[in-house]
Amino acid sequence: MTEAKNGGAAAARRVLVSKFNMIGDVLISTALLENLKLAWPDCRITYATYDFSAPALAGCPHVSRVITCSKDRRQIIPYLARTVGFFLWFVFHRHDVYICLRDNNRGRFLGLLTGARVRVSIHPKRRWVNRWAYTHREPHEALHAVEKDLHALKALGLPAPVRRFRMHFTPRQLEEVRAWLPVRPFVQLHPCARWPYKEIPPAEAARLGELIHGWGYELVLTGPGHGREAQVIRDVAERLGCPATVLAGRLDLPRLAALSSLAALYVGCDTAAMHVAAGAGTPVVAWFGPSLPAEWGPWDADVPRCPYRNGAGLQRMGRHTIVQLQGDCIPCDRRGCGDLGLESRCLQEMAAERIFAEVRQRLPRLERALPAAAAGG
Repeated sequence: MTEAKNGGAAAARRVLVSKFNMIGDVLISTALLENLKLAWPDCRITYATYDFSAPALAGCPHVSRVITCSKDRRQIIPYLARTVGFFLWFVFHRHDVYICLRDNNRGRFLGLLTGARVRVSIHPKRRWVNRWAYTHREPHEALHAVEKDLHALKALGLPAPVRRFRMHFTPRQLEEVRAWLPVRPFVQLHPCARWPYKEIPPAEAARLGELIHGWGYELVLTGPGHGREAQVIRDVAERLGCPATVLAGRLDLPRLAALSSLAALYVGCDTAAMHVAAGAGTPVVAWFGPSLPAEWGPWDADVPRCPYRNGAGLQRMGRHTIVQLQGDCIPCDRRGCGDLGLESRCLQEMAAERIFAEVRQRLPRLERALPAAAAGG
Protein backbone atom coordinates (compact mmCIF):
# COMPACT_ATOMS: atom_id res chain seq x y z
CA MET A 1 0.00 0.00 0.00
CA THR A 2 2.82 2.40 0.95
CA GLU A 3 4.49 1.94 -2.41
CA ALA A 4 1.26 2.66 -4.25
CA LYS A 5 0.56 5.81 -2.28
CA ASN A 6 4.10 7.17 -2.07
CA GLY A 7 5.34 6.82 -5.60
CA GLY A 8 5.00 3.33 -7.01
CA ALA A 9 1.74 4.28 -8.71
CA ALA A 10 1.97 8.05 -8.40
CA ALA A 11 3.91 8.33 -11.68
CA ALA A 12 1.85 5.71 -13.54
CA ARG A 13 1.81 6.30 -17.28
CA ARG A 14 0.76 2.84 -18.46
CA VAL A 15 -2.17 1.22 -16.68
CA LEU A 16 -3.60 -2.21 -17.39
CA VAL A 17 -7.14 -3.03 -16.24
CA SER A 18 -8.62 -6.51 -16.67
CA LYS A 19 -12.12 -7.78 -16.15
CA PHE A 20 -12.95 -11.15 -17.66
CA ASN A 21 -16.69 -11.11 -17.26
CA MET A 22 -19.96 -10.28 -19.03
CA ILE A 23 -20.85 -7.11 -20.94
CA GLY A 24 -22.73 -5.45 -18.08
CA ASP A 25 -19.85 -6.12 -15.67
CA VAL A 26 -17.37 -4.46 -18.03
CA LEU A 27 -19.72 -1.52 -18.61
CA ILE A 28 -19.99 -0.63 -14.95
CA SER A 29 -16.19 -0.52 -14.66
CA THR A 30 -16.10 2.62 -16.81
CA ALA A 31 -16.63 4.62 -13.59
CA LEU A 32 -13.24 3.33 -12.41
CA LEU A 33 -11.64 4.26 -15.75
CA GLU A 34 -12.89 7.84 -15.56
CA ASN A 35 -11.50 8.22 -12.04
CA LEU A 36 -8.12 6.90 -13.16
CA LYS A 37 -7.96 9.48 -15.95
CA LEU A 38 -8.93 12.25 -13.56
CA ALA A 39 -6.12 11.25 -11.19
CA TRP A 40 -3.56 10.53 -13.92
CA PRO A 41 -4.54 12.59 -17.00
CA ASP A 42 -1.49 11.48 -18.99
CA CYS A 43 -1.85 7.75 -18.38
CA ARG A 44 -2.71 5.34 -21.17
CA ILE A 45 -5.20 2.66 -20.11
CA THR A 46 -5.21 -0.77 -21.71
CA TYR A 47 -8.24 -2.93 -20.97
CA ALA A 48 -8.15 -6.73 -21.20
CA THR A 49 -11.43 -8.65 -21.43
CA TYR A 50 -13.36 -11.27 -23.38
CA ASP A 51 -14.12 -10.54 -27.02
CA PHE A 52 -17.89 -10.66 -26.45
CA SER A 53 -17.63 -8.03 -23.67
CA ALA A 54 -15.42 -5.56 -25.55
CA PRO A 55 -18.40 -3.71 -27.14
CA ALA A 56 -19.16 -2.30 -23.67
CA LEU A 57 -16.08 -0.10 -24.13
CA ALA A 58 -17.04 1.18 -27.59
CA GLY A 59 -16.46 4.93 -27.76
CA CYS A 60 -15.10 5.10 -24.20
CA PRO A 61 -12.69 8.07 -24.21
CA HIS A 62 -10.73 6.82 -21.20
CA VAL A 63 -9.38 3.64 -22.84
CA SER A 64 -6.44 3.75 -25.24
CA ARG A 65 -6.52 0.09 -26.26
CA VAL A 66 -8.73 -2.96 -25.74
CA ILE A 67 -7.09 -6.40 -25.91
CA THR A 68 -9.43 -9.38 -26.06
CA CYS A 69 -9.29 -13.13 -25.64
CA SER A 70 -11.82 -15.82 -26.45
CA LYS A 71 -13.73 -18.37 -24.38
CA ASP A 72 -14.86 -20.30 -27.45
CA ARG A 73 -13.12 -23.69 -27.33
CA ARG A 74 -15.11 -25.39 -30.07
CA GLN A 75 -12.03 -25.22 -32.31
CA ILE A 76 -9.23 -26.00 -29.91
CA ILE A 77 -6.21 -25.20 -32.10
CA PRO A 78 -7.33 -21.64 -33.04
CA TYR A 79 -8.39 -21.11 -29.44
CA LEU A 80 -4.98 -22.12 -28.07
CA ALA A 81 -3.14 -20.05 -30.68
CA ARG A 82 -5.17 -16.96 -29.87
CA THR A 83 -4.79 -17.47 -26.13
CA VAL A 84 -1.01 -17.77 -26.39
CA GLY A 85 -0.88 -14.66 -28.57
CA PHE A 86 -3.05 -12.80 -26.09
CA PHE A 87 -0.72 -13.45 -23.16
CA LEU A 88 2.46 -12.88 -25.20
CA TRP A 89 1.25 -9.37 -26.02
CA PHE A 90 1.57 -8.47 -22.33
CA VAL A 91 5.05 -9.92 -22.11
CA PHE A 92 6.25 -7.43 -24.74
CA HIS A 93 4.09 -4.48 -23.60
CA ARG A 94 4.89 -3.56 -20.02
CA HIS A 95 2.74 -1.55 -17.60
CA ASP A 96 3.29 0.43 -14.41
CA VAL A 97 0.02 -0.49 -12.69
CA TYR A 98 -2.20 -3.54 -13.10
CA ILE A 99 -5.76 -3.63 -11.71
CA CYS A 100 -7.57 -6.96 -11.77
CA LEU A 101 -11.32 -6.48 -11.32
CA ARG A 102 -12.16 -10.18 -11.46
CA ASP A 103 -9.85 -12.65 -9.81
CA ASN A 104 -9.84 -15.70 -12.07
CA ASN A 105 -7.11 -17.70 -13.79
CA ARG A 106 -6.68 -15.23 -16.65
CA GLY A 107 -6.53 -12.29 -14.26
CA ARG A 108 -3.94 -13.98 -12.05
CA PHE A 109 -1.79 -15.02 -14.98
CA LEU A 110 -1.71 -11.44 -16.24
CA GLY A 111 -0.59 -10.41 -12.77
CA LEU A 112 2.36 -12.77 -13.09
CA LEU A 113 3.20 -11.68 -16.65
CA THR A 114 2.66 -7.96 -16.76
CA GLY A 115 5.74 -6.85 -14.83
CA ALA A 116 3.85 -3.97 -13.22
CA ARG A 117 5.34 -2.70 -9.95
CA VAL A 118 1.84 -2.27 -8.51
CA ARG A 119 -0.67 -5.07 -9.06
CA VAL A 120 -4.06 -4.74 -7.40
CA SER A 121 -6.88 -7.22 -6.96
CA ILE A 122 -10.02 -6.00 -5.19
CA HIS A 123 -11.43 -9.36 -4.08
CA PRO A 124 -8.85 -12.12 -4.54
CA LYS A 125 -9.68 -15.66 -3.63
CA ARG A 126 -7.37 -17.25 -1.08
CA ARG A 127 -4.97 -18.98 -3.43
CA TRP A 128 -1.25 -19.31 -2.92
CA VAL A 129 -0.54 -17.94 -6.39
CA ASN A 130 -2.10 -14.60 -5.45
CA ARG A 131 0.91 -13.83 -3.26
CA TRP A 132 2.95 -13.50 -6.45
CA ALA A 133 0.22 -12.31 -8.82
CA TYR A 134 -0.69 -9.19 -6.81
CA THR A 135 1.18 -6.71 -4.64
CA HIS A 136 -2.02 -5.29 -3.15
CA ARG A 137 -4.99 -7.48 -2.26
CA GLU A 138 -7.97 -5.47 -1.11
CA PRO A 139 -10.28 -7.68 1.00
CA HIS A 140 -13.66 -8.67 -0.37
CA GLU A 141 -16.51 -6.57 1.00
CA ALA A 142 -20.27 -6.82 0.60
CA LEU A 143 -20.50 -3.94 -1.85
CA HIS A 144 -22.43 -3.14 -4.99
CA ALA A 145 -20.51 -4.10 -8.14
CA VAL A 146 -19.84 -0.43 -8.94
CA GLU A 147 -18.45 0.16 -5.46
CA LYS A 148 -16.29 -2.96 -5.69
CA ASP A 149 -14.60 -1.65 -8.82
CA LEU A 150 -14.05 1.77 -7.26
CA HIS A 151 -12.59 0.02 -4.22
CA ALA A 152 -9.44 -0.61 -6.27
CA LEU A 153 -8.69 3.10 -6.06
CA LYS A 154 -8.30 2.73 -2.30
CA ALA A 155 -5.26 0.52 -2.80
CA LEU A 156 -3.76 3.18 -5.05
CA GLY A 157 -4.46 6.01 -2.62
CA LEU A 158 -6.71 7.72 -5.17
CA PRO A 159 -10.10 9.41 -4.65
CA ALA A 160 -13.28 8.33 -6.42
CA PRO A 161 -15.24 11.52 -7.16
CA VAL A 162 -17.03 9.92 -10.14
CA ARG A 163 -19.57 7.22 -9.27
CA ARG A 164 -21.41 7.07 -12.57
CA PHE A 165 -20.68 4.65 -15.40
CA ARG A 166 -22.00 5.13 -18.90
CA MET A 167 -22.16 3.70 -22.39
CA HIS A 168 -20.96 6.35 -24.80
CA PHE A 169 -22.69 7.23 -28.07
CA THR A 170 -22.29 9.96 -30.67
CA PRO A 171 -24.80 12.67 -31.69
CA ARG A 172 -25.10 10.95 -35.06
CA GLN A 173 -26.01 7.63 -33.43
CA LEU A 174 -28.59 9.46 -31.33
CA GLU A 175 -30.22 10.98 -34.41
CA GLU A 176 -30.24 7.61 -36.20
CA VAL A 177 -32.11 6.05 -33.31
CA ARG A 178 -34.48 8.97 -32.94
CA ALA A 179 -35.66 8.42 -36.52
CA TRP A 180 -36.84 4.90 -35.62
CA LEU A 181 -38.81 5.89 -32.55
CA PRO A 182 -42.41 7.02 -31.99
CA VAL A 183 -43.08 10.73 -31.53
CA ARG A 184 -44.96 10.23 -28.29
CA PRO A 185 -43.18 9.39 -25.02
CA PHE A 186 -42.27 5.71 -24.96
CA VAL A 187 -41.25 2.97 -22.54
CA GLN A 188 -38.43 0.57 -23.39
CA LEU A 189 -39.49 -3.01 -22.70
CA HIS A 190 -36.61 -5.49 -22.62
CA PRO A 191 -38.14 -8.89 -21.75
CA CYS A 192 -35.18 -11.16 -22.58
CA ALA A 193 -31.80 -12.04 -21.11
CA ARG A 194 -28.94 -14.30 -22.07
CA TRP A 195 -30.25 -16.79 -19.52
CA PRO A 196 -33.92 -17.80 -19.28
CA TYR A 197 -33.81 -17.83 -15.47
CA LYS A 198 -33.87 -14.02 -15.56
CA GLU A 199 -37.09 -13.80 -17.59
CA ILE A 200 -40.78 -13.67 -16.76
CA PRO A 201 -43.12 -15.69 -19.03
CA PRO A 202 -43.73 -14.10 -22.48
CA ALA A 203 -47.46 -13.94 -21.75
CA GLU A 204 -46.80 -11.82 -18.65
CA ALA A 205 -44.33 -9.62 -20.54
CA ALA A 206 -46.97 -9.04 -23.24
CA ARG A 207 -49.61 -8.29 -20.62
CA LEU A 208 -47.21 -5.80 -19.02
CA GLY A 209 -46.69 -4.12 -22.40
CA GLU A 210 -50.45 -3.76 -22.86
CA LEU A 211 -50.80 -2.17 -19.41
CA ILE A 212 -48.02 0.30 -20.22
CA HIS A 213 -49.66 1.17 -23.55
CA GLY A 214 -52.97 1.65 -21.79
CA TRP A 215 -51.25 4.09 -19.44
CA GLY A 216 -50.64 6.33 -22.46
CA TYR A 217 -47.10 5.43 -23.51
CA GLU A 218 -45.83 3.94 -26.74
CA LEU A 219 -43.99 0.67 -26.47
CA VAL A 220 -40.50 -0.10 -27.86
CA LEU A 221 -39.20 -3.68 -27.61
CA THR A 222 -35.45 -4.18 -27.55
CA GLY A 223 -33.25 -7.26 -27.58
CA PRO A 224 -30.89 -9.27 -29.81
CA GLY A 225 -31.93 -10.24 -33.30
CA HIS A 226 -30.78 -13.85 -33.18
CA GLY A 227 -30.85 -16.91 -30.97
CA ARG A 228 -33.12 -17.75 -28.10
CA GLU A 229 -33.56 -14.13 -27.01
CA ALA A 230 -34.86 -13.14 -30.45
CA GLN A 231 -37.48 -15.88 -30.14
CA VAL A 232 -38.56 -14.44 -26.78
CA ILE A 233 -39.03 -11.05 -28.44
CA ARG A 234 -41.10 -12.62 -31.22
CA ASP A 235 -43.25 -14.49 -28.69
CA VAL A 236 -43.93 -11.29 -26.75
CA ALA A 237 -44.65 -9.26 -29.91
CA GLU A 238 -47.09 -11.88 -31.21
CA ARG A 239 -49.00 -11.91 -27.92
CA LEU A 240 -49.27 -8.13 -27.65
CA GLY A 241 -52.75 -6.72 -28.09
CA CYS A 242 -51.42 -3.22 -28.82
CA PRO A 243 -49.03 -1.63 -31.34
CA ALA A 244 -45.31 -1.67 -30.58
CA THR A 245 -42.05 -0.70 -32.25
CA VAL A 246 -39.80 -3.77 -32.34
CA LEU A 247 -36.11 -2.95 -32.68
CA ALA A 248 -34.68 -6.39 -31.87
CA GLY A 249 -31.37 -6.87 -33.63
CA ARG A 250 -31.15 -3.29 -34.91
CA LEU A 251 -29.21 -1.76 -32.04
CA ASP A 252 -25.57 -2.14 -31.08
CA LEU A 253 -24.66 -1.07 -27.55
CA PRO A 254 -24.04 2.64 -28.31
CA ARG A 255 -27.37 2.89 -30.13
CA LEU A 256 -29.08 0.96 -27.35
CA ALA A 257 -27.73 3.55 -24.91
CA ALA A 258 -28.97 6.33 -27.18
CA LEU A 259 -32.45 4.77 -27.24
CA SER A 260 -32.47 4.32 -23.46
CA SER A 261 -31.51 7.96 -22.98
CA LEU A 262 -34.69 8.96 -24.86
CA ALA A 263 -37.01 6.54 -23.06
CA ALA A 264 -39.35 7.65 -20.29
CA LEU A 265 -38.61 4.38 -18.48
CA TYR A 266 -36.77 1.09 -18.88
CA VAL A 267 -38.80 -1.97 -17.87
CA GLY A 268 -37.23 -5.40 -18.11
CA CYS A 269 -34.77 -8.04 -16.97
CA ASP A 270 -31.72 -7.47 -14.87
CA THR A 271 -29.28 -7.77 -17.73
CA ALA A 272 -26.72 -5.63 -19.58
CA ALA A 273 -29.52 -3.55 -21.12
CA MET A 274 -30.66 -2.59 -17.61
CA HIS A 275 -27.18 -1.30 -16.76
CA VAL A 276 -27.03 0.57 -20.09
CA ALA A 277 -30.30 2.32 -19.25
CA ALA A 278 -29.22 3.11 -15.69
CA GLY A 279 -25.93 4.51 -17.00
CA ALA A 280 -27.89 6.73 -19.41
CA GLY A 281 -29.78 8.20 -16.46
CA THR A 282 -33.10 6.62 -17.47
CA PRO A 283 -35.38 5.45 -14.63
CA VAL A 284 -35.47 1.66 -14.36
CA VAL A 285 -38.11 -0.79 -13.17
CA ALA A 286 -36.43 -4.20 -13.27
CA TRP A 287 -37.68 -7.60 -12.17
CA PHE A 288 -35.19 -9.68 -10.23
CA GLY A 289 -35.26 -13.42 -9.60
CA PRO A 290 -32.18 -15.23 -8.26
CA SER A 291 -29.84 -12.24 -8.72
CA LEU A 292 -28.49 -10.35 -5.71
CA PRO A 293 -29.87 -6.79 -5.61
CA ALA A 294 -27.15 -5.64 -3.20
CA GLU A 295 -24.56 -6.41 -5.87
CA TRP A 296 -26.37 -5.99 -9.18
CA GLY A 297 -29.27 -3.59 -8.63
CA PRO A 298 -29.67 -0.68 -11.10
CA TRP A 299 -27.23 2.00 -9.99
CA ASP A 300 -28.14 5.65 -9.32
CA ALA A 301 -24.91 7.64 -8.93
CA ASP A 302 -26.80 10.55 -7.36
CA VAL A 303 -27.64 8.48 -4.29
CA PRO A 304 -24.69 8.69 -1.86
CA ARG A 305 -25.20 5.29 -0.24
CA CYS A 306 -26.46 2.10 -1.89
CA PRO A 307 -29.66 1.02 -0.09
CA TYR A 308 -30.14 -2.38 -1.72
CA ARG A 309 -30.29 -5.46 0.49
CA ASN A 310 -30.68 -9.08 -0.45
CA GLY A 311 -34.02 -10.66 0.38
CA ALA A 312 -35.83 -7.35 0.91
CA GLY A 313 -38.34 -7.71 -1.94
CA LEU A 314 -39.45 -4.41 -3.50
CA GLN A 315 -36.60 -1.88 -3.30
CA ARG A 316 -35.71 1.53 -4.66
CA MET A 317 -32.52 3.45 -5.24
CA GLY A 318 -33.22 7.00 -6.34
CA ARG A 319 -34.91 6.84 -9.73
CA HIS A 320 -34.70 3.03 -9.95
CA THR A 321 -36.92 0.21 -8.67
CA ILE A 322 -36.35 -3.52 -8.20
CA VAL A 323 -39.39 -5.81 -8.17
CA GLN A 324 -38.53 -9.11 -6.49
CA LEU A 325 -40.66 -11.62 -4.64
CA GLN A 326 -39.80 -12.61 -1.09
CA GLY A 327 -39.18 -16.14 0.08
CA ASP A 328 -36.75 -18.35 1.93
CA CYS A 329 -34.75 -19.05 -1.23
CA ILE A 330 -34.96 -15.55 -2.79
CA PRO A 331 -32.43 -14.50 -3.89
CA CYS A 332 -30.51 -17.75 -4.24
CA ASP A 333 -27.74 -16.38 -6.52
CA ARG A 334 -27.98 -19.53 -8.62
CA ARG A 335 -28.71 -20.22 -12.27
CA GLY A 336 -32.40 -20.70 -11.70
CA CYS A 337 -34.14 -23.44 -9.74
CA GLY A 338 -31.87 -26.44 -9.38
CA ASP A 339 -28.95 -24.35 -10.70
CA LEU A 340 -29.70 -25.72 -14.17
CA GLY A 341 -29.69 -22.46 -16.14
CA LEU A 342 -33.38 -22.83 -16.92
CA GLU A 343 -36.41 -21.19 -15.32
CA SER A 344 -36.73 -19.47 -11.95
CA ARG A 345 -39.99 -20.26 -10.20
CA CYS A 346 -39.96 -16.87 -8.48
CA LEU A 347 -40.10 -15.16 -11.89
CA GLN A 348 -42.51 -17.63 -13.46
CA GLU A 349 -44.92 -16.70 -10.67
CA MET A 350 -44.47 -12.94 -11.03
CA ALA A 351 -47.59 -11.24 -12.40
CA ALA A 352 -47.48 -8.34 -14.84
CA GLU A 353 -49.76 -6.31 -12.57
CA ARG A 354 -47.17 -6.42 -9.79
CA ILE A 355 -44.53 -4.87 -12.04
CA PHE A 356 -46.98 -2.39 -13.55
CA ALA A 357 -47.84 -1.10 -10.09
CA GLU A 358 -44.29 0.23 -9.89
CA VAL A 359 -44.45 1.61 -13.43
CA ARG A 360 -47.45 3.67 -12.34
CA GLN A 361 -45.41 5.03 -9.44
CA ARG A 362 -42.70 6.23 -11.83
CA LEU A 363 -44.78 7.59 -14.72
CA PRO A 364 -47.74 9.96 -14.83
CA ARG A 365 -50.65 8.77 -16.93
CA LEU A 366 -50.82 10.28 -20.43
CA GLU A 367 -54.10 10.86 -22.22
CA ARG A 368 -54.20 9.82 -25.85
CA ALA A 369 -55.67 12.32 -28.33
CA LEU A 370 -58.91 11.17 -29.95
CA PRO A 371 -58.97 10.70 -33.75
CA ALA A 372 -60.18 13.80 -35.57
CA ALA A 373 -63.49 12.20 -36.61
CA ALA A 374 -64.31 11.07 -33.09
CA ALA A 375 -63.34 14.45 -31.65
CA GLY A 376 -65.70 16.17 -34.03
CA GLY A 377 -68.63 14.04 -32.83
